[in-house]
Amino acid sequence: MQKPPPKNHWNDIARQWNRLASPMRPCREDVETIRQSLEPGDGLCLLLGVTPEFTNLPTRLVAIDNSAAMIRALWPGNRPGRNVVRGDWLDLPFAASCFDAIIGDGSLTLLSYPLQYERPFAQLSRLLKPGGKILIRFFASPEAGETCAEVCQEALRGRIAGFHAFKWRLSMAVAAESHSPNISVADTHAAFNRLLPDRKRLAAATGWSHEAIATIDLYRGSAARYSYPALAQLRRVFAQRFRETGLTQGSYELAERCPILILEPRE
Repeated sequence: MQKPPPKNHWNDIARQWNRLASPMRPCREDVETIRQSLEPGDGLCLLLGVTPEFTNLPTRLVAIDNSAAMIRALWPGNRPGRNVVRGDWLDLPFAASCFDAIIGDGSLTLLSYPLQYERPFAQLSRLLKPGGKILIRFFASPEAGETCAEVCQEALRGRIAGFHAFKWRLSMAVAAESHSPNISVADTHAAFNRLLPDRKRLAAATGWSHEAIATIDLYRGSAARYSYPALAQLRRVFAQRFRETGLTQGSYELAERCPILILEPRE
């Protein structure tokens, strides 16, 4: 019997994007933080990804994403001052010193820590104009990790308000238990099914909709890998090339693990 083709994680995410919510997607607070930090006018900004919430900022914008499905599903269309390029964040196809700002939402989570983090920071340093800055929302594990069982018990006790915050905590717990920031999202799905096999009970205990809970199935059989380094680990990667000039976080659930860092190149 012929094996079914492997799942394309980003095709699945693109199809179900509107079912995802904060903290997996930026909320109004995050968008306003980015907006207020950008200089309005003629500056050129690079967006890592096609995050819809960031496509109407008061600046000229170029977005880059490697997934044709995500571009088709989420990009609102090119227009003067707003364009998208399909390309690889590990090999950014832009000239040196061409961007005033670089922004992203959870962008580095898709890369392997630490080696694949180092290359983008080297490239971003090359692409920024003098005086430019980076503003990226990172997904950072807590220094003291949780276990998967602890996260699931917190959910059953009604102590986690949103399913997507639960999903992020469970993924970070998978990373903590494996003693590595890098995880397979399929392992998050496996941990969920092992520890919370009764979805009706989970919905009753939490008030989460069955539709929200079903978004965990995007991870089933996926080859995608995510990374959740702690903030201290992240800082070690960019410290050689960038200085941290700001850190902000919202007031939504799990915002403390989703800070926006503002980075400027070292002299």
